[in-house]
Amino acid sequence: MKIRCLMIELMIIIGLLLTSTLMAKQNSSSVSSLPKAAEGQVTRTLSNISNWSYWMNYNGMSGIDPQGNSGGIYPRGTAGAIFQDGFIWGGKYPKDGGTKEIRVGGQTYNIGTTPGWIQSDGTPVSQSDPRVRIYRIRPDYKTLTHAMVVQEAAEANMVDASAVTENMTQAIIDQYATDWNEWPADLGAPFVDIDGDGVYNPEVDKAGIANADQVVWFVCHDFDRTNALGLYGSEPIGIELQVTAWAYNQPGARLGQIIFKKYKMINKSGKDIEEMYVAQWCDPDLGEASDDLLGCDTTLSMGYVYNGQDADNKYAAFGLAPAAVGYDFFQGPLVDGVAGQDINRNGIDDAADYGVFDLKVVGPGKVNLPMTGFSWFAAGSAISDPPLGEYEGTLCWWNMFRGYVPTENIDTPTPWTEGNVPVASGGKVTKFPMAGDPVTETGDLDAHNQFFQPGDRRMALCSGPFTFAAGDTQEVVVAVVGGLGNTRFSSITDMKMTDEIAQVLFDGAFQGVPKAPTGPKVTARALEDNVVLEWGSDVGAVAATEEPVIAGYSFEGYNIYQLPSPSATKEQATLLATFDLINGVKVIESNRFLSQYGQNVKVPIQRGTDSGIKRYFQVTKDYITGKPLYEGSTYYFGVTAYNYNPSPELIEDKALESALIAQAVTIQEELPGIKYTAKPGETIEYEHSAGGSDGVLEVKVIDPGAVTGNNYQVYFTEDTDTSSATYGETLWNVKNTTLNKVIVTGQEILADLGESDNQPIFDGLKVKVAGPPVGINTNIEGPFGATEGHMGYSITNNSKRWITWGANWGLETMGGSFGNGTTFFGSDVKPSDYVDVEIRFAGIDDWSVITDSSSENLMAISKAQHPDRWSKAVVYVRPTYAVGSQLADVPFTVWDVENNRQLKVAICEESRPEFGNNNFIWDMGWNGHEFVNASLGGREYVFILNDPYDEQYTDYLNGTLDGTYNGVLYAGGWTPRTNVPFFGCFDIKIFASNVILAGKDIFSFTAPVVEESIDLAKEDVKKINVFPNPYYAYNSQSTNQYDVYVTFTHLPAKATIRIFNLAGTQVRKLEKNDASQFFKWDLKNEGNLPVASGMYIAHIDMPDLKKEKVLKFMVIQDRQILEYY
Repeated sequence: MKIRCLMIELMIIIGLLLTSTLMAKQNSSSVSSLPKAAEGQVTRTLSNISNWSYWMNYNGMSGIDPQGNSGGIYPRGTAGAIFQDGFIWGGKYPKDGGTKEIRVGGQTYNIGTTPGWIQSDGTPVSQSDPRVRIYRIRPDYKTLTHAMVVQEAAEANMVDASAVTENMTQAIIDQYATDWNEWPADLGAPFVDIDGDGVYNPEVDKAGIANADQVVWFVCHDFDRTNALGLYGSEPIGIELQVTAWAYNQPGARLGQIIFKKYKMINKSGKDIEEMYVAQWCDPDLGEASDDLLGCDTTLSMGYVYNGQDADNKYAAFGLAPAAVGYDFFQGPLVDGVAGQDINRNGIDDAADYGVFDLKVVGPGKVNLPMTGFSWFAAGSAISDPPLGEYEGTLCWWNMFRGYVPTENIDTPTPWTEGNVPVASGGKVTKFPMAGDPVTETGDLDAHNQFFQPGDRRMALCSGPFTFAAGDTQEVVVAVVGGLGNTRFSSITDMKMTDEIAQVLFDGAFQGVPKAPTGPKVTARALEDNVVLEWGSDVGAVAATEEPVIAGYSFEGYNIYQLPSPSATKEQATLLATFDLINGVKVIESNRFLSQYGQNVKVPIQRGTDSGIKRYFQVTKDYITGKPLYEGSTYYFGVTAYNYNPSPELIEDKALESALIAQAVTIQEELPGIKYTAKPGETIEYEHSAGGSDGVLEVKVIDPGAVTGNNYQVYFTEDTDTSSATYGETLWNVKNTTLNKVIVTGQEILADLGESDNQPIFDGLKVKVAGPPVGINTNIEGPFGATEGHMGYSITNNSKRWITWGANWGLETMGGSFGNGTTFFGSDVKPSDYVDVEIRFAGIDDWSVITDSSSENLMAISKAQHPDRWSKAVVYVRPTYAVGSQLADVPFTVWDVENNRQLKVAICEESRPEFGNNNFIWDMGWNGHEFVNASLGGREYVFILNDPYDEQYTDYLNGTLDGTYNGVLYAGGWTPRTNVPFFGCFDIKIFASNVILAGKDIFSFTAPVVEESIDLAKEDVKKINVFPNPYYAYNSQSTNQYDVYVTFTHLPAKATIRIFNLAGTQVRKLEKNDASQFFKWDLKNEGNLPVASGMYIAHIDMPDLKKEKVLKFMVIQDRQILEYY
């Protein structure tokens, strides 16, 4: 009996302690005080595009979720960081008779504001007005998909991501569209007036602010006396409050750790309010509520919360160190600057300083008030929450506004002191308690001296006083900033570093905000033992990701991840692959604070490999476990895009990565009644149905579930757009001839099928087209085999060859000494002009009789022996390239062997003796006893012209045609191989490519088909099964011990499953009506109680197939204790 009484007493004591600690929260009416909304009105929403998930309500309540739990989740998908926050104001309200009354309004645990705006007649709008709601927009709403908003839908509906339906995600997307089109700009919602007409046009203008990726807006007021008194017993002041919150889709970057909030206050009381103050209030519950500490930073105008212990249970559950969260006063109330003062502590006299209003610089002689005081209280302590609904609460706030302890005595208030040491005991008075540095353990720190031990804290960042004139407008901009390191202290450092970046962006009025690329639009195809991810079939989405250059950041690559859960962070995910541009940008580094070093350290943030862009990936195993992908199991994948800026100006990060959107994929065979006839990666045969080119195709299956069975043609056109980068080139296009529809246009021809993999994906397929290179066909082996630099030509009688390739001019073949005219000096020939040519070199048959080795004598002998191998050529004399006065003799003829015609030739001679020999004979600078400038062949270049041979060359000699440009098929400059010219006769044949020709070449193919029939569906009934069988108190696919179920497989879309025990009693009836082939039974009966262990029979009725199936399976339950009283 004594023990029992002792336990009762102990429980009473504990209960009293808990009651005092949670009194404010329990007395709060915030959650239940939401007014009843009219049908269709949206009363609450989330800012959740960044690394935050943050609840907001249209009556001003924020930071708390609809069930009364922490509503500021950081990092997103992990632990709560903010239980609730709000905006408070207070001032001296003039009453009749000249007296002034202190009044306080805003939101803490009770909400003193009411949804809606104040009309022109000074009365509040009716709350039933359909425009009285909370609005949320994002500029990319038109391109959103189910997968992109699954996490949003899960958070909005407060369910697990696995429970999100298409209807839930569509509701999110539809609401974005509605809010964009109905954006209340006339009520004060910000927008960019693109057409400059002063009126919001959703088709032209851009809703939102600061180039943000997601914006929330609502308006409320304090005119409702009941709500105003319910806060702290104050009468209304007469304030309309417009709230704009914005964030950026950069959860992995610093900008994504912030939610910006602008409070726009309009004094609609008709009276001047003197000594007006504002405050950002917060009840932070950083993970566990019972171990928090506070701090403030006067240089950043910031108040923040951090953990009092090295670990926090709620963060540890996610494998994380405790985060840190702060509020920064970026822009306080705007006041007139007074000469001789520096109230914002920036080193500039306020009379010459500038302020900010509406994200614009104003002044001189204007300044924004900073945080002028930091207040705190600890639940259950002597310094605790001001009493709600009582005027004493107003007096407590009046003291806090002015930098004092929250007591009711406003005449002789108690000052804050460092260390919470009483003034009488030597305590140093301050308006900024806890302003030390917890990281270095210096200065005034919470939980030190006479501060309380870690516990449930509140904080308020105060600013004022200022005079709020009737009809005047003031703005306050604060930021909610998160930080996460690998210790509780490094989280503080990370938070402050992020805050500094945010300050830079704010100071620049958010112009040119660095942003990650738009995330790719990913489609996932689940197969029996693999998954195909592709994001290349939506050409518009690809362009939106890869084309924009934002603040100097341009697209660089894609990352593919596997996540352990739908809410996992990028840090917890496994990187499967990176596909990046081939541009030399590989490892990208940035500074990160590493606690083990105590400083910023440059670390890799992206690891490219110059792999080339690819927009699909086949997952063939579980990369997290290394095991196969199991049918019926759900896995999570995501694809991100990242960009690169080699010299960023606003932030340190050189690369920014889009949000990691988890895509749930359940491994499964084709749905019942469906059969894929192709596999991923399989190539399809094609026919060269028109034209005679050497072009080749690769038609590859990417997604076997998206193929059509239709017929297709690949045809070619010339790019005639003079502003295009591919002007003049032949491009390929794809036409679905079954539907008579062109579906791919303007794609470049590759030199080799292995060159690139970034072609568009269409109808589950991807086509590559490769053609031989224009001009010399360097795909053909040369005289030395497949030797790089010596492809595309052959030599006959090589032993007599007296020219070689000692000079590399960077041309296509012969060691770089010879190539296409377009590559050498340029040419006006078209790709279709190139032909195979044979260069037939002359020589001397018997050198033993030669006594005179001058070029003229050698030429005479050779001409006598081989007159058919000599020809005439027009001469261009270096260095001016003036046309020579006569034609030259050249020891070769050039023949178009495809059309059996001899071609004209142009050569160069060198007028300077030290560089060559201008003798109108092509002899590579031979002067009778040596080659002058032999290493360059005397610069006696050769140009083969697409012009039938005659010995007149009239148009060249008179300057009508330029033989170094007009009609030049091939050109180059050889060097001597022997110690004399004209050694012997030999031939060189140049092989031209049969290039793909626009308007002539056509390739055709037929796509595989997806078979679908009722007969197949009936046949698939044989596959219906249940697993695990037996269920032995464990399912390998369960996520926790409470996740108990068996799964029926291979089911058609519609089925009724009745579960019976061996006694023939029906224990559960299950209805399936969805596209999945799986259905889970939670092993509970109709009464929602766990079924007993034993044998069960499942009768499955499939009305659409007119089929039935019976399964038997065993259930062995784990021991359970039901807590029912």
